[in-house]
Amino acid sequence: MAILFGRNTFLKLAPESSYGVTGSYKTNAVRVIDVSMQTTQQRDRSNHLSSSDGAIAQSTFDQFRESGGSLSVPLYYSGSTLLLKALIGNITTTGGGPNYTHQLKSNTTSLDSFTLALQRGSDSTGGQEVFTGCMINSGTISITAGEEASLSLDIIAKDSAARASGLTPTYNTTQKRVQHYETSVDLTFNGQTYKVRSFEMTIENSLERRNVLGSKLTESPDVTDFRSVVVSVELDAQNNNLYNAMLAGTESSLVIKFDETGSTNYMEFTLNNSIITDYSDPISTVGRLSQSVTFTALAGASTEALKLEIQNTLDAANALNT
Repeated sequence: MAILFGRNTFLKLAPESSYGVTGSYKTNAVRVIDVSMQTTQQRDRSNHLSSSDGAIAQSTFDQFRESGGSLSVPLYYSGSTLLLKALIGNITTTGGGPNYTHQLKSNTTSLDSFTLALQRGSDSTGGQEVFTGCMINSGTISITAGEEASLSLDIIAKDSAARASGLTPTYNTTQKRVQHYETSVDLTFNGQTYKVRSFEMTIENSLERRNVLGSKLTESPDVTDFRSVVVSVELDAQNNNLYNAMLAGTESSLVIKFDETGSTNYMEFTLNNSIITDYSDPISTVGRLSQSVTFTALAGASTEALKLEIQNTLDAANALNT
C-alpha cells in the first residue's frame, strides 16, 4: 500500500448563499501552508447504571458531530478576498478599471459562510474532503522581515462528506504574494512612523456553535461576544513615544500599507481609534533594545474598528475570485 504525502495539498472555495448550501466553486485552487481540518464524532457513555461485573460501561451514544480546524494559506494582493471578507465582514468595490478598490470593513456581525473542498496531499483515491458551512472564528495576518505574508484561520464548519477521489487543481499563475520588502507606508500611529520587524493582525469573531434538538450538526454559528481587532508589532527602540502613548491612553488611527512590486496593486490596513493595550521593552543585552507593542482597535460613533483596502484588477463581480 502506497504511503501518503502532504505535498500538493490545496483547496477550492465556493460561496454559500445560505448556510451549508454549496454554491459555485471558484475556478482557481488555493495553495496551502498547513491545514488540520477534520470531522469528529463525539461519543459518551450512556448514563444508565448498568455495567459488566468489572464495572465497565456496556454502551455509548453519539453526541455532536463537529467539523472544522485550522488553515494557513498565502496572502495575495489578488485572490485572498473571499476568505478576508468571511473574516472581516462587508465589502464595497469602486473603480472603472483597469484598477478596482475593495474596502473590507468590520461593521457587521453577518459573516459569510462558504464550502471548502480540501485535497489532502498525494492521496488521489480518497484525498478529497468537502466541508460545508465553514465560518471563520478567528484569523491572523502575519508578516515578518525576511518572510512572506500568510493568512491563518480557525474555522467552524457544519459537516464534511466522506473522503472521495482526488481533485485536480488549476492555479492563478499571475497573482502575487505580499512580500516583507513591499512596505510602502511604514507603521503610522499618532502622527509618528515606525519601521517594524514584524506585523501581526488578529481578528476574533467570537463565534459559537449552535446545537439544537433534531441534529448532531450545528446550526449557523452566531457572534456571541464582543469581536476584537488587535495588531502586535516588534520594532527597534528609538524613543519613548509609544511607551508614553500607552501610559496616556492615546487613541489614534494605525496604518500600514504594502504595494505589489511592479504593479498598481496594494493592501492597506487601517485600525481606527486604536489604543495601546500592551507594551514591553525589557533590557537583557548590550545590543539593540526592542519594543513589543499591541494595539487594539475600538469602534467609533461613525467609524468601524478595521478597514482593509485592497486595490487590484478584479471588478465587483469578480472581487471574490481566488
